[in-house]
Amino acid sequence: MTASSVFWEAMMAEPTFDADRNLKSIKVYPLELGFGRSRPQRGRPYPASEEVGRKIVERLDRLSKAFGVSAVYDSGAGVVSWKE
Repeated sequence: MTASSVFWEAMMAEPTFDADRNLKSIKVYPLELGFGRSRPQRGRPYPASEEVGRKIVERLDRLSKAFGVSAVYDSGAGVVSWKE
C-alpha cells in the first residue's frame, strides 16, 4: 500500500465573531504536512502551494455541500460561507 498525499494535508481555521459573539465568517488556511519530504521535515505544517491549497479548499467545498456550506479559494486561503 502506498501513502496518499491527502493524509498529509490540513487546514487552520480563523473564525471571526461579531460584538454579540455570533460567528460572522471563517477563513481557512491550507497546509501541507511534508508528503514526499525527508523524514525530519514530515509532519511539520507549512503553507500549501497554490495548487495544493486550491485542491484542499475544493475538497472542503465538496464535503461541506451536504450541510449548506461552501468554500472558495481566494488569495491563498479558503473563504467559508453558509446560509443562515
